[in-house]
Amino acid sequence: MSQQPSFHAVAAAVALAVTAVAGAAGWLLHRPAASPPVVPVGTVVPAAASEVTGTLVRGPISFYVDKCVACHGDYGANYGETFYDGGYDLEMMKAKVKLMCEDQAQHPLSGRSLEVQAAYQLSLARRGVFVGWTAQDGTRWSGEVTPGAEVELSWPGGSVNATVAGHAWTADLGAAAGAPAVTVTARLGQHRAQFEAPRAAYASAP
Repeated sequence: MSQQPSFHAVAAAVALAVTAVAGAAGWLLHRPAASPPVVPVGTVVPAAASEVTGTLVRGPISFYVDKCVACHGDYGANYGETFYDGGYDLEMMKAKVKLMCEDQAQHPLSGRSLEVQAAYQLSLARRGVFVGWTAQDGTRWSGEVTPGAEVELSWPGGSVNATVAGHAWTADLGAAAGAPAVTVTARLGQHRAQFEAPRAAYASAP
C-alpha cells in the first residue's frame, strides 16, 4: 500500500513552486531594457529615397548661425562637455534637436530639415566634419562645410578643389556640372565626409 505524502511535504512543494513563479515574474518585470540600436558613424542615411535627389533646401550650418548661435556660440563653441560625451546616435540627436528648435529657437524643424540639422549637430558632438550641397547655378556648385575643412569635387576623369570661406564652399565644375555622378568629399585633419551627388546631398562623419 502506497504511502500518501504528508501535509507538510505538500505544503513545502507548493511554497517552492510559488517562489519559482514569483521569481520568474520578477525577472520579467525588472530585467534591464534592451539597448537602442546604434546608428553606424560615418554615414547618414536620408529618411526616404524620394527626398534624396537634389540640393538641400537650406544648409544646416546657416540655420544654426541664424537661430542658435546667440546661445550656443560659433559652431557650438558654448556647448558643454556633456554634449561631446553624450554618446549620441542619429535618432537621439534628432529628438534633442527637435526639442531645442521647438522651445529655444522657436523655429520647429521636421522631416528632412530635422534630419540634416541632426546630422550636422552629430558632427559637432563627435568633433568630426559635415559637408552639404545647397545650390547649383549653371556650372557653379555651392554648399556648406565644417570651417577649416577642404572640399574636393570629383568625377570620372577629373576633379576640382572648392573655394572655402568660413562654412561656405563654391566650385565651378565646367562641363562636368552635368555629370551623372559627382563625389563631394570634405577633409578636416583625419576626418572625412563624402557623398555622391545628385543621389545624395550631404554627409556627416566623425
